[in-house]
Amino acid sequence: MPPDPVSPEHPGIVIKKQVIPAKMSVTEAAKRIGVSRPALSNLLNARSSLSPDMAVRLQEAFGADREKLLDLQSAFERHRRRSRETSAGRSVPHFLTITARQIDGWADNNLEARRLLPVLVRKLVRSTGVDVRRLDFPGYDNAERRGWDGSVEATTATPWIPGGHSRWELSTQVAPERKAEYDYGTRTNSVSRDE
Repeated sequence: MPPDPVSPEHPGIVIKKQVIPAKMSVTEAAKRIGVSRPALSNLLNARSSLSPDMAVRLQEAFGADREKLLDLQSAFERHRRRSRETSAGRSVPHFLTITARQIDGWADNNLEARRLLPVLVRKLVRSTGVDVRRLDFPGYDNAERRGWDGSVEATTATPWIPGGHSRWELSTQVAPERKAEYDYGTRTNSVSRDE
């Protein structure tokens, strides 16, 4: 299915232009809606999605059409999904065609798997993540660098990707427990309390 020719506007942009009074500050609007200023600012600047709860609050505070706003959010997400599928379909490397039956034995005696696993994980995060802000899983020749094997910053959690900033360790070893324990100890000692 080809992507829509024109990207629909994020509902936050529409809310900023048409729902919240022009001279009202974000702080005042957030108080009136009953949410934090950062939560409203993220929505208005298209950094977060419109939730059904926020749509109800906007309707109660400013008389916005809740259903129309949620339809805008759905259209925006649909367009973004189609765009990702289209661009992913053009650039999927051949190794991503592996089947579920091959995954168990994929890394066995396959040194190339160490270089390709981060690329596969990066592709999975990109295709299943919501509001992923940063994504770093060095692969190929850069896969065996020192430090974390990957990091993700996502504003919305999914069943597979935590919200916020997460750091990842990957392994193609047959028994990854020992590597996991070693990596956990190393990373725990290297991360400051502020991270």
